[in-house]
Amino acid sequence: MTGAVKDIQYVLTGILHVLYQYSGGAVLLAFLAVVMYSYAQKYGRKRTIRLWLRCFKHSSTFRSAFFMLIAVSMLLYKTVLCRYFTTSPLALVIGHWRIMNAKGALFTEPLENGILYIFIACFASGIKRRSDNGEASAQRKTITALYISPLVLELVQVFMSTGRFQVSDIAYSWAGITVGLSAWYIKDSCKRKIVNHDL
Repeated sequence: MTGAVKDIQYVLTGILHVLYQYSGGAVLLAFLAVVMYSYAQKYGRKRTIRLWLRCFKHSSTFRSAFFMLIAVSMLLYKTVLCRYFTTSPLALVIGHWRIMNAKGALFTEPLENGILYIFIACFASGIKRRSDNGEASAQRKTITALYISPLVLELVQVFMSTGRFQVSDIAYSWAGITVGLSAWYIKDSCKRKIVNHDL
């Protein structure tokens, strides 16, 4: 009887663990699917697809938002939505700074958030926004939000016990944001020079 109880407990624990790990991503995906379904029901599936393709083809803002959301979704799945439960979120506050672990094998986790933030910052900077104080004010708000977001993610992981608060993650994320913003600035400056030269 004891063996049967242990088996049942093992199965239930596995099921609850899977539900806990993937519920956040499932809710997000279901929400987006329902939004698209509602729009398609109102305007028709073909019209919805044509509109999406037209926006993707002709709007640089739409493309930037689309690719930025891909990177943001990957980051959220990695940090909050689909993480293993941890009972010690503050066990390793300093975090991992090297790309080699104690066994001498490559350990890329410290760099993953930074790489994702390179794409997020680059595409977020390409999204055109309206602001009462002008484009410069909107850009400053975007940059501020980008640099605050890694800290918010780490705090959310602590409160939800889905990961560990690590200073190294924040530092690598800030480095990725800086690289992404610099890449966008260089690209935008070159584009402006080409346009002005043509005029």
